Amino acid sequence: MLLMPTGPMKRRVCPFTGCAAGRKLLAQPQTMSGPRTSHDDRSEFLLRRRPRCGALRPLHRRGLLASDIEFYLEYARRFGGPILELGTGTGRVLVPLADAGHEVVGMDLSRPMLDRAAAKLRERPELSHRVRLVEGDMTSFDLEQRFALALVPARSFQHVATPEGQRRALACIRRHLLPGGHLILGRIDPNFELLFGDDGKAPPREAQHPRSGHLIRRMVVARHTDPFQQTVHEVLRFEEFDAAGNVVDSEERSWSLRWSMRQETAYLLELSGFEVIDLYSDFSRSSPDYGREQLWIARARQ
Repeated sequence: MLLMPTGPMKRRVCPFTGCAAGRKLLAQPQTMSGPRTSHDDRSEFLLRRRPRCGALRPLHRRGLLASDIEFYLEYARRFGGPILELGTGTGRVLVPLADAGHEVVGMDLSRPMLDRAAAKLRERPELSHRVRLVEGDMTSFDLEQRFALALVPARSFQHVATPEGQRRALACIRRHLLPGGHLILGRIDPNFELLFGDDGKAPPREAQHPRSGHLIRRMVVARHTDPFQQTVHEVLRFEEFDAAGNVVDSEERSWSLRWSMRQETAYLLELSGFEVIDLYSDFSRSSPDYGREQLWIARARQ
């Protein structure tokens, strides 16, 4: 298992997805009671428990990414390897792929997320010869390797917030695929009723962290939606409470997402040298539907 950088680092990283612009604004408090949850632990937990950018999608009752690992494993068996995962984060998808016997390269902008992935792999030394971790930007990379399958899970692609950046990303992916190789691209189908609603009235969301037992509260501090650029920018505040109700940590994070309608994504894939094979609205392969998922299965044209 090799951890290496590639290409210029152009953006900071969203700690919840491992791929977009995120920034810590508030200093950690000097005192605390009980074991505090690390930022990365909290981020990975909240990724599973909370819908990313509620204005862009409805709440999943079973969690943000219900059944996605089984979905990717099935297509990995179908299309084979080696596999490239962009926005690999802490290895949530990468480790099961490697465990199933696939050779996997996982790339991410976030060094802390990759360090977490590397720590998981140290606990599974039998997987190390099948995995390479790379620090890099999906819009500009050269891995000197070609792949049978590329994955961009967890809506990571939408953190590339311009059409030009998305074209560059797809061009990079296309160059790294073997002839007839495949791409699985996960996106959000925008729900405009929520997108342009008044989220300031939404109550805070809370969950108990399974490791520390602390209460994690998330509040939307500010949101700016730009219908011309098709982007939404959110500032979120996270507070962590110990058993006595004391705030032991507080921070703010921000991110930007770009939404696209299905027709735009279809044209983008076509212009980038891909042929769309299937499109689903969830990981159970339901037909395309408004305001749900966009799960694109595409093949690189010869």
